[in-house]
Amino acid sequence: MELQNGVTKWSYKMELQNGVTKWSYKMELQNGVAKWNCKMDLQNGVAKWSYKKELQKGVAKWNCKMELQNGVTKRRFKNEH
Repeated sequence: MELQNGVTKWSYKMELQNGVTKWSYKMELQNGVAKWNCKMDLQNGVAKWSYKKELQKGVAKWNCKMELQNGVTKRRFKNEH
């Protein structure tokens, strides 16, 4: 779904190629309001997961990244007010 003129963009995409799952979600409310996107990649049994959310105008910035490789979980979390 897309409303042009810098208003709203919404997209969802999922791909399964050669047993590799790619999953992405993106939502944008323009005019400096909000940006939200999520991406998940599963490749060779390795999960990569990232989440980012921004509420502009000095309100909040939030992003999280998680990677699971060889049974090892790596996670980063950041929250800014």
